[in-house]
Amino acid sequence: TINEIFLLDQNGTVTWTGDPYDARLDVKCYYVVNADLNELAPSQNMGTTQQGNQPIKCYINLTESILKPAISFDIIPTKMNETSKTLLDGIKKSPDMLNKQFFSLMLAKKFQRIDGQANTGGGSDAAYDLLTSQINQMLNQMSKEYKLNIDIDKDNITGGTNATFGFQKEFFDDKLLLTS
Repeated sequence: TINEIFLLDQNGTVTWTGDPYDARLDVKCYYVVNADLNELAPSQNMGTTQQGNQPIKCYINLTESILKPAISFDIIPTKMNETSKTLLDGIKKSPDMLNKQFFSLMLAKKFQRIDGQANTGGGSDAAYDLLTSQINQMLNQMSKEYKLNIDIDKDNITGGTNATFGFQKEFFDDKLLLTS
Protein backbone atom coordinates (compact mmCIF):
# COMPACT_ATOMS: atom_id res chain seq x y z
CA THR A 1 0.00 0.00 0.00
CA ILE A 2 1.20 3.49 -0.81
CA ASN A 3 0.51 5.83 2.06
CA GLU A 4 2.40 9.12 1.91
CA ILE A 5 1.81 12.23 3.98
CA PHE A 6 1.65 15.42 1.92
CA LEU A 7 2.45 18.72 3.59
CA LEU A 8 0.22 21.72 2.91
CA ASP A 9 1.91 24.77 1.45
CA GLN A 10 1.15 27.66 3.80
CA ASN A 11 0.12 30.02 0.98
CA GLY A 12 -2.97 28.02 -0.07
CA THR A 13 -6.55 29.20 0.37
CA VAL A 14 -10.08 27.80 0.47
CA THR A 15 -12.65 30.58 -0.02
CA TRP A 16 -16.41 30.47 0.56
CA THR A 17 -18.77 33.19 -0.66
CA GLY A 18 -22.03 31.75 0.61
CA ASP A 19 -22.87 28.21 -0.50
CA PRO A 20 -20.66 25.74 1.45
CA TYR A 21 -20.62 23.43 -1.59
CA ASP A 22 -19.23 26.22 -3.78
CA ALA A 23 -15.82 26.78 -2.17
CA ARG A 24 -12.99 28.00 -4.38
CA LEU A 25 -9.66 26.19 -4.02
CA ASP A 26 -6.12 27.37 -4.44
CA VAL A 27 -4.28 24.72 -2.44
CA LYS A 28 -0.85 23.19 -2.91
CA CYS A 29 0.56 20.24 -1.01
CA TYR A 30 3.84 18.45 -1.48
CA TYR A 31 5.74 15.30 -0.68
CA VAL A 32 9.54 15.22 -0.62
CA VAL A 33 11.35 12.42 -2.46
CA ASN A 34 15.12 11.94 -2.56
CA ALA A 35 16.02 11.34 -6.21
CA ASP A 36 18.85 11.93 -8.66
CA LEU A 37 18.24 14.41 -11.49
CA ASN A 38 20.89 12.60 -13.51
CA GLU A 39 18.43 9.69 -13.92
CA LEU A 40 16.41 11.83 -16.36
CA ALA A 41 19.15 11.82 -18.99
CA PRO A 42 22.31 10.01 -17.86
CA SER A 43 24.09 10.89 -21.12
CA GLN A 44 23.81 14.62 -20.35
CA ASN A 45 25.90 16.27 -17.68
CA MET A 46 23.39 17.70 -15.25
CA GLY A 47 26.20 19.29 -13.31
CA THR A 48 24.24 19.24 -10.09
CA THR A 49 26.12 20.72 -7.20
CA GLN A 50 25.39 17.61 -5.17
CA GLN A 51 26.11 14.17 -6.62
CA GLY A 52 23.39 11.59 -6.25
CA ASN A 53 20.07 12.01 -4.54
CA GLN A 54 18.67 15.33 -3.47
CA PRO A 55 15.29 16.44 -2.09
CA ILE A 56 12.66 16.84 -4.83
CA LYS A 57 9.29 18.38 -3.91
CA CYS A 58 6.39 16.65 -5.69
CA TYR A 59 3.42 19.06 -5.67
CA ILE A 60 -0.29 18.40 -6.09
CA ASN A 61 -2.12 21.62 -6.95
CA LEU A 62 -5.89 21.88 -6.41
CA THR A 63 -7.73 24.83 -7.97
CA GLU A 64 -11.26 25.82 -9.02
CA SER A 65 -14.27 24.51 -7.06
CA ILE A 66 -14.32 22.05 -4.19
CA LEU A 67 -16.85 19.85 -6.01
CA LYS A 68 -14.91 19.83 -9.26
CA PRO A 69 -11.27 20.52 -8.49
CA ALA A 70 -8.69 20.98 -11.21
CA ILE A 71 -5.73 18.80 -10.25
CA SER A 72 -2.24 19.44 -11.55
CA PHE A 73 1.25 18.36 -10.58
CA ASP A 74 4.64 20.00 -10.30
CA ILE A 75 8.18 18.84 -9.55
CA ILE A 76 10.67 21.22 -7.92
CA PRO A 77 14.21 20.15 -7.02
CA THR A 78 16.03 21.93 -4.21
CA LYS A 79 19.16 22.43 -6.32
CA MET A 80 19.62 22.55 -10.09
CA ASN A 81 21.79 24.15 -12.72
CA GLU A 82 20.71 25.59 -16.11
CA THR A 83 20.87 22.18 -17.85
CA SER A 84 18.59 20.64 -15.22
CA LYS A 85 16.27 23.66 -15.32
CA THR A 86 15.96 23.48 -19.12
CA LEU A 87 15.27 19.73 -18.98
CA LEU A 88 12.62 20.12 -16.26
CA ASP A 89 11.00 23.06 -18.07
CA GLY A 90 10.65 20.80 -21.13
CA ILE A 91 9.05 18.07 -19.00
CA LYS A 92 6.63 20.58 -17.44
CA LYS A 93 5.44 21.74 -20.88
CA SER A 94 4.03 18.26 -21.53
CA PRO A 95 1.30 17.25 -19.05
CA ASP A 96 1.79 13.58 -19.96
CA MET A 97 5.53 13.73 -19.32
CA LEU A 98 5.04 15.66 -16.07
CA ASN A 99 2.46 13.12 -14.87
CA LYS A 100 4.81 10.26 -15.80
CA GLN A 101 7.70 11.76 -13.84
CA PHE A 102 5.46 12.70 -10.88
CA PHE A 103 4.11 9.16 -10.54
CA SER A 104 7.53 7.65 -11.11
CA LEU A 105 8.83 9.73 -8.19
CA MET A 106 5.85 8.79 -6.01
CA LEU A 107 5.87 5.05 -6.82
CA ALA A 108 9.49 4.21 -7.62
CA LYS A 109 11.17 7.14 -5.81
CA LYS A 110 13.21 7.96 -8.93
CA PHE A 111 12.96 9.73 -12.28
CA GLN A 112 12.36 7.83 -15.51
CA ARG A 113 14.82 8.29 -18.36
CA ILE A 114 13.72 10.65 -21.13
CA ASP A 115 16.66 10.23 -23.50
CA GLY A 116 15.01 7.59 -25.68
CA GLN A 117 16.37 4.60 -23.79
CA ALA A 118 13.59 2.11 -23.21
CA ASN A 119 13.12 -1.49 -22.21
CA THR A 120 12.97 -3.29 -25.53
CA GLY A 121 12.84 -6.82 -24.17
CA GLY A 122 10.25 -9.16 -25.66
CA GLY A 123 8.26 -9.36 -22.44
CA SER A 124 8.01 -5.62 -21.88
CA ASP A 125 4.30 -5.36 -22.81
CA ALA A 126 3.46 -8.09 -20.30
CA ALA A 127 5.62 -6.30 -17.73
CA TYR A 128 3.68 -3.06 -18.29
CA ASP A 129 0.38 -4.93 -17.90
CA LEU A 130 1.58 -6.54 -14.68
CA LEU A 131 2.87 -3.21 -13.34
CA THR A 132 -0.43 -1.48 -14.20
CA SER A 133 -2.42 -4.23 -12.50
CA GLN A 134 -0.30 -4.12 -9.34
CA ILE A 135 -0.44 -0.33 -9.10
CA ASN A 136 -4.22 -0.27 -9.60
CA GLN A 137 -4.67 -2.85 -6.85
CA MET A 138 -2.65 -0.66 -4.49
CA LEU A 139 -4.53 2.49 -5.53
CA ASN A 140 -7.91 0.82 -4.93
CA GLN A 141 -6.83 -0.05 -1.39
CA MET A 142 -5.76 3.55 -0.67
CA SER A 143 -9.21 5.09 -0.55
CA LYS A 144 -12.77 3.91 -0.21
CA GLU A 145 -14.08 7.36 -1.24
CA TYR A 146 -12.12 7.68 -4.47
CA LYS A 147 -11.65 5.17 -7.26
CA LEU A 148 -8.12 5.64 -8.56
CA ASN A 149 -6.48 4.00 -11.56
CA ILE A 150 -3.37 4.27 -13.68
CA ASP A 151 -2.68 2.93 -17.15
CA ILE A 152 0.96 2.36 -18.13
CA ASP A 153 1.90 1.18 -21.59
CA LYS A 154 4.72 1.23 -24.09
CA ASP A 155 4.54 3.60 -27.05
CA ASN A 156 5.63 1.40 -29.96
CA ILE A 157 6.34 4.43 -32.16
CA THR A 158 8.63 6.42 -29.87
CA GLY A 159 9.79 3.58 -27.63
CA GLY A 160 8.75 5.61 -24.59
CA THR A 161 6.32 4.85 -21.83
CA ASN A 162 2.88 6.42 -21.47
CA ALA A 163 1.15 6.74 -18.10
CA THR A 164 -2.40 7.94 -17.60
CA PHE A 165 -3.90 8.61 -14.18
CA GLY A 166 -7.62 8.79 -13.50
CA PHE A 167 -9.91 9.09 -10.55
CA GLN A 168 -13.60 8.95 -9.80
CA LYS A 169 -15.52 10.41 -6.85
CA GLU A 170 -19.22 10.10 -6.10
CA PHE A 171 -21.17 12.82 -4.26
CA PHE A 172 -24.68 13.18 -2.86
CA ASP A 173 -25.43 9.48 -2.40
CA ASP A 174 -24.00 8.57 -5.82
CA LYS A 175 -26.14 11.16 -7.66
CA LEU A 176 -23.15 13.20 -8.79
CA LEU A 177 -20.11 11.47 -10.31
CA LEU A 178 -16.81 13.32 -10.79
CA THR A 179 -14.45 11.61 -13.23
CA SER A 180 -11.06 12.62 -14.54
